[in-house]
Amino acid sequence: MTDVNHQQASNYNVSSILERRAAQLTLLALGGAVAIGAVTLVEQNWLPLFMLLASLPFLGACFWLAQKKQTKAASELLIWTLATLALSILWVSNGHYDSGLMGLPCILIFAAMVGSRRSFTILLIVFIANIFAMGYAQQSGLLTFNNSFNDATRPVTTAIILLISGLAVRLLINDYVNTIHNLNSENVKVRESEKAIAFLANHDNLTELPNRTLASDRFEQAVQRAARTHSDKKIALIFIDLDDFKAINDSLGHETGDRYLVAIAERLRDATRASDTVCRLGGDEFLLILEGLSDERDVSNIATVIQERVSRPVITGQHKLVCSASIGISVYPNDGERYDELVKKADIAMYRSKDLGRNTFHYYNSSMNSDALERMQLLEDLRTALKDDELYVEYQPIVLLETGKIIGAEALVRWQHPKRGLIRPDIFIPLAEKSGLIVDIGAWVLERACRDISGLQSKYFPEFRVAVNVSTIQLKRDDFKKRVKKILADVPISPNSLELEITESELLSDSPEFDESVEQLKLMGISLAIDDFGTGYSNLGYVQKIKVAKLKIDRSFVHGIEGNSDNQAIVRAVHNIADGLIMNTVAEGVENAEELLFLKELGITHGQGYLWSRPVSIKSLIRLLQDAA
Repeated sequence: MTDVNHQQASNYNVSSILERRAAQLTLLALGGAVAIGAVTLVEQNWLPLFMLLASLPFLGACFWLAQKKQTKAASELLIWTLATLALSILWVSNGHYDSGLMGLPCILIFAAMVGSRRSFTILLIVFIANIFAMGYAQQSGLLTFNNSFNDATRPVTTAIILLISGLAVRLLINDYVNTIHNLNSENVKVRESEKAIAFLANHDNLTELPNRTLASDRFEQAVQRAARTHSDKKIALIFIDLDDFKAINDSLGHETGDRYLVAIAERLRDATRASDTVCRLGGDEFLLILEGLSDERDVSNIATVIQERVSRPVITGQHKLVCSASIGISVYPNDGERYDELVKKADIAMYRSKDLGRNTFHYYNSSMNSDALERMQLLEDLRTALKDDELYVEYQPIVLLETGKIIGAEALVRWQHPKRGLIRPDIFIPLAEKSGLIVDIGAWVLERACRDISGLQSKYFPEFRVAVNVSTIQLKRDDFKKRVKKILADVPISPNSLELEITESELLSDSPEFDESVEQLKLMGISLAIDDFGTGYSNLGYVQKIKVAKLKIDRSFVHGIEGNSDNQAIVRAVHNIADGLIMNTVAEGVENAEELLFLKELGITHGQGYLWSRPVSIKSLIRLLQDAA
C-alpha cells in the first residue's frame, strides 16, 4: 500500500471513530439528561426539570447530525448544549455547592474527545469564569446559594454524573489504547518495510544475491581489511557469463530461465567460502569477490570448480537445462585498485574466454584492453558503414544435386572497411547483433537482395529464388513485418521468390512475437528455411508447427562425409526428418565430387558450396547462370 493509501485509510478510520463516538456521547448525554430529569421530578425541582426538557430537542439534533455523518457540527452542538444546560442549572440551583458541578469535567472530557481545540479552550475558560462568578456572587450577596441537600436524591444525581463521566473516560481510554496499539503495529510494519527496501536496494530481487551496489561496498570493505592488517594477500574478481542462456530464456520462457538462474546462484554460493561475495550483476552475469588469496592458483581452482558446477544439468519441470560458463578474472591490486576498473577488466577477460571457444576462464592482461578498444572502434565503424556504402551483398548459388542446375542463391553481407579491408562476417555480425545494428543491416540486405534478384528475374531467369538470413532480433520487432511488406511493395519481386533463413539456435527464441512474425511471413507467401540444422537444440514439434520449406545441413557435417560414419548418420537422420515433414534438404559446404556423390546417394535434394561457386557479385552470378544455360 502506498503512503497515500495509508493516509486515506488512516483518515477513514479516524472519521469512523469520531462519528461513532459523537453518536455514543450524544446517547450518553440523552440518557444522563433523562435520568437527572427523573430525579428533579421526584424532588419537584421544576426549573431545572424545564431546562433539562428544553435541552432534549438539541440533544436529539446532535444525534441526527451524527447519524448523517456531520460529525463536527454534531460534536460542537453537543458540547455547547451540555455546557449551557449545566451552567444554567448551577446558577438556578445550588451553584458551586450543586452536585451538577461534577458534570463540568465530564463535558470537558466530551470536548477533548470530539470537539475542536478552540471549543475546548473556550469552554475551559467559560467554566472557570463561571465558578469564580458564582463565588463572587455568593460573597457579595448578589445571590445566595443553598448548601442544604436532599439526602435521598443527591447520591443518585452524583452516581449518574459519575457513571456518565466514567463511561466517557472509558471510551477515551479505549481510543487511546487502540491508537497506541495501532501505532505500534504500524511502526513494526514500517520497520519491516524499511528492512525490505534496504534489502531490495542492495540485493537482486530474483536470486537474493548482493547486487552491483552491495558488491562495490563489499569490495571496499575487503580492501580496508587488507589495509588494516597490512596483508599482501590478493582480492580476485571473477566475472561469470552463462553461455547459451539466451536460448533457454527464449525457447522455454522467462519463468523457466528465472528458475535456472536461481539454481545457478545456489551453486555459486555452495562453491565459495562464507567470506566471499557472490553477486548477480544482471541478466546471466554474476560476479564473485574472493579475498585473502595468497596464490593465483587458488583462483584458478575456484574457477574450475565453478565451471564444473555450472555445467551440471539443472532439472526444472520436464526440462533438463545445461549451460557452460565463460569466466574472466582480475586481481587487486595487480590489475587496478578501483572496483569499477577491476570489474571492467574482468569483463574484458570474460570476453576473451567467449572469443576462444567459451566454457573456459582467462586472467586479464593489458593486451586484452587493446582488443576491447579495437572491438569498440570496430562497432563505431560499423555504425557508419551503412551510410558510407561500405556494405555490399554477394550471392552463393544453390543447385539441384540431381541435375546441377542453379535454381537460387543465398545472399551474404560483406563489409569492405576503408582502412582494414575486408572484415569477416563472423567478426562483425555478432557485433551487429549485440548492439542492435542487425535490425538496420538486415533490412538493408533484404532490400538489396530483392532488388538484385528482381533485376535478374526480369532479364534472365523468372523462377530464380533468393535466400536471406534474418535474426531473431529482427523477427521479434513489430516493424519487421511492415518493412518486409514495404520492400515487396516497392520492389517488383514475387514473395514466392523470397526465402528467409533462420539459424537453428535462433529458432529456440520461440515467443508470441516470434510466432506472430513467422505466421505473418508465411501468409505473405514467403517461405522459411532453418540454417545450420544439427548444430542447435531444435524442438522438432516446433519445426513441424512453423512448417519450414527447407532444412540446411551445416557444413561441419558435410565436410569429409564420405569417410566419416558419424556425419553420415547425422546427415541421413536430418534427411529422414525433412522427408517425413515434406521438406527439402540443402547441404552446405560441398567442396568435392566425392561429397556430392555421397549426398546424392543419401537423397539430399539441394547443395551449396565451393564445388559450384564461391559467393560472388550479382554480375558474376548472372554470368554463371548464362554460362550454365
